[in-house]
Order: sequence, then structure tokens, then C-alpha cells
Amino acid sequence: MIRQPKTQYLSMSVTYQLLSFEPNAFAIECQLQQERSDNGQLSLNLAYCLTGDQSAIRYPEASISPGRQWHLWEHSCFECFIATAGRPDYYEVNLSPSGDWNSYYFTDVRKHMQEAHNLGITASDFSKDTRQARLSARLAFSHGSPDKYLEINLSAVIEGLNGDFHYFALAHALERPDFHCRKNFKRMDS
Repeated sequence: MIRQPKTQYLSMSVTYQLLSFEPNAFAIECQLQQERSDNGQLSLNLAYCLTGDQSAIRYPEASISPGRQWHLWEHSCFECFIATAGRPDYYEVNLSPSGDWNSYYFTDVRKHMQEAHNLGITASDFSKDTRQARLSARLAFSHGSPDKYLEINLSAVIEGLNGDFHYFALAHALERPDFHCRKNFKRMDS
């Protein structure tokens, strides 16, 4: 009988408060759990909690067959940006309350965007009541994950019923919301 090596994981968990670009009646918190297997592949568990009057928010309808979709940021959407510290390239993940998602790879800030086929969503769930909405997802790299010195940005685009948009991120370094701005990324070592 051949014994398979046991996969070991290094894990850490951090909770972040996302900052609104402009004052509004909503608050967003995200718990991020980082796991790294013994072969170095990265997985992230994200749990966003949006607090506020949910009847004032326009959410996309639940998808019949959730999967990769483009332009999710044009409506209410939760996002995660992942980079290796000191390198210009990074990943972007869009998570829609509809269940749809996408992941992208950039060679530098907003340059050469392409779908990231080595980064997928292995689980996603959305629920809401009158005061809170929760979206959780597990992101997993199949290969080529960033190394142990991560920089991340967690963000959200929230669409109001009247068509206005609210932008949340870990930081807002510019005079307009820009989730791709590397000054907004936070270092997270594993």
C-alpha cells in the first residue's frame, strides 16, 4: 500500500472594515482567511457583511447557472485584488450576489487584462435580510499563486435603487474611487 502524503495548510484570518469613498448609510466588513497548502498554492475564504437598509440596494437577480461573467462591477459586486508584494502584476476577482463571478490577471495597473484561468471560485453563497447582506466565497489557485508576501485590496460596488453607486475599499488614495490603485493595497504575510 502506498501512503499519500498528508496535505498540510498554513492558515491566518483577518477582519477588515472597508471604507466608503463618500459618506452613506452602509458599512462593510470582510473576514479573510488565507490558507496555503504545503505545495505553496493559495486559497482565500472571504466573508463580506454589508450592514444597512437592504431595501435601498439594487442586487442582481440570482443566476440560474452561476459562472464566469464580464462587467459584474456595473452593478452591486464584491471584489478582491491579490498581488505579490514588490511586483506590478496582480489578480482581480469579482463576486456578484447573483452567484456569477470572474477572475482576471493584469501585468500592471489596468494593463493587459485577461481572464485568470488559474484562479477559480470553488464555493459561493449570498443571503440577506432587512438589515444585512452576506456574501461568502472560496477562491483557489490551481497553480502559479502569488508568493507568501501578499498585498490585497478588498472592495465593493453597491448600487442604490435610485441608480447611485457607493464605493468601498480598504483605502482610497486618490480623488476618485480606484480599486486598482496599488496604494490602496494592504500587506498580508503568511
